[in-house]
Amino acid sequence: MSTLRLTVLVLIVLLLVLASSTNSAGTDALTSEQGITATRTVRLRSMSPPGQWKCLLPLLLRSHPPSPTATPTATIEPPTPTPTLEATPISPCPQVGHWTGTESQAGYDVSFDVTSNCAVHRFAFRFPFVGTSCYMRSSEDLHIENGRFRQEWEFWDYVSSFSGEFHSSTHSSGSYSVYYCDRTLQFQPSEGTWEANWSGPAGH
Repeated sequence: MSTLRLTVLVLIVLLLVLASSTNSAGTDALTSEQGITATRTVRLRSMSPPGQWKCLLPLLLRSHPPSPTATPTATIEPPTPTPTLEATPISPCPQVGHWTGTESQAGYDVSFDVTSNCAVHRFAFRFPFVGTSCYMRSSEDLHIENGRFRQEWEFWDYVSSFSGEFHSSTHSSGSYSVYYCDRTLQFQPSEGTWEANWSGPAGH
């Protein structure tokens, strides 16, 4: 409460007390010429009815309203965007050039070239098959996708395949499963694995 409002309230209280005291009855003495003293009661009217002061109180308080209290406002921060993670290939395109290695069953040679457009060219390998061996070579360039390549072929619902994976720019490995080779079909596939490494530029 401010000093001005406190002063106004004190004045109002004093005026109310004064008005209440003036409502009480007063007496004065009158003496006649014959020496007879008579007492006359005089009722004094208050200067203003107390109700008027009560009506003035809200007006005075309204003329000096209390200072508004500041309402705290919350600061809303925008959400932090979550970064989007993009998938990366398992392996980049391997070293361009000639690759050589061996298969696991009999140690036969494996060879192929990697071209500049990230493809395996002339994948060729020999492997044990029906008591002897068989030689195979890819019929087309095989695109390397996420560091892997694969080729399949089918004969009488028997699916043969070979595949490979590049573990680094100069090392690769894979597997094969062959039912049909050189016009011969066997009911149990010839299966094995292979490994190869980069050996230099293509044609050497």
